[in-house]
Amino acid sequence: MGVGLKRRLTESARLKSMYRRALEVIDRCRRGYGFSASAHNYRGQLWLRDLYYSLPSLIALGRIEEVLSQVQLTLGMVKDDGGVPDYVALQFTDSLGARHLVGFLLDHPYRPWVADTPLLLLIALRGALRPRLPSLSLSRLRLVEERVDRLRNPYTGLIKGSDYKDSLLFDRYLLSNQVDLYVALKLSGRVSEAERVRQAIEELYWDEKLGYYRDTPQGSRFDVLAHVKLIDCGVVNGRRAELVAKSIVKASTPHGIVNLYPPYAAVEVKGSWAACQETFKVNWRLRILFSYGVWRNARGGYQNGTIWPFVHNLAVKALLHLGYEREALENFVKLRGFHEYYDPYTGKGMGSGEQLWSAATWVDAYESLVDAGLL
Repeated sequence: MGVGLKRRLTESARLKSMYRRALEVIDRCRRGYGFSASAHNYRGQLWLRDLYYSLPSLIALGRIEEVLSQVQLTLGMVKDDGGVPDYVALQFTDSLGARHLVGFLLDHPYRPWVADTPLLLLIALRGALRPRLPSLSLSRLRLVEERVDRLRNPYTGLIKGSDYKDSLLFDRYLLSNQVDLYVALKLSGRVSEAERVRQAIEELYWDEKLGYYRDTPQGSRFDVLAHVKLIDCGVVNGRRAELVAKSIVKASTPHGIVNLYPPYAAVEVKGSWAACQETFKVNWRLRILFSYGVWRNARGGYQNGTIWPFVHNLAVKALLHLGYEREALENFVKLRGFHEYYDPYTGKGMGSGEQLWSAATWVDAYESLVDAGLL
């Protein structure tokens, strides 16, 4: 047996083993009434954001009833002002230790600076889950839409706030959220408003010199997830799609694709957090809890230029969609597990292990590569 063939067979066996592990992780995150963000230590929290990015795999695996249950629980907690909880927590997990108990007591599901959660809820319920949406849920959904409208800038139509990187930037008009806003408006039938947002994205975010869309109107960073979304919704095509694909490849490291580059400086991270506390009068509990995440981001870790598997996996699918098959496969095989995030220099898994969205998006990417005949 040749060395090349032996290496390919070994890699194939490893990927099949990871596939089985990924399915096991998803199963261990099941709670009957939804999916915990992690099988390990997420304090029994059922995160809407994590569920959203896991939807393709969960639906394909026949887990629609648990998905709908979690969404209904989330809708039930929508405030009268349209505020959407980032997560639902019904009970402690068996593995809840002292450190996580402290986090449970400090945490709060309503973070006023978070913009992506209501948008993802709208996209899910106006999109993939719409045929199964009970009529009783429509009134709660309208409350969410009204709140989103109130949060939009009256001049540009854009929305300010954080996305999944909820301890990194708090007071910016992030590109990823504008793409979600565009999709949410389009799905709700508000075509003219959606077009207004799309035009603002083109005018305020595209940088010809950089060859990609900036993460904020005044920024210069490349946000991988934001560009994946632009590709998915068909905003990027032609020459720009080629430039974006090359920028995604530039985000590649020996251990996977980083979520953004270059990382933010400590002064930017701390300044954004200070502005957030002043604007939203953040209570002492959330101030203590999020200050730790801000500290980690200010040091160039956590959400600031690291490898987040769900972003990595979605980027692989985007490369495949654009016809960059070799680059998609080469990057896909770099990921070695399902932690929350990975150090781009050492490959060490960080945060919680066995995360739902890390495993679910990996399964989706794996099956896409199999369908393309690459595995």
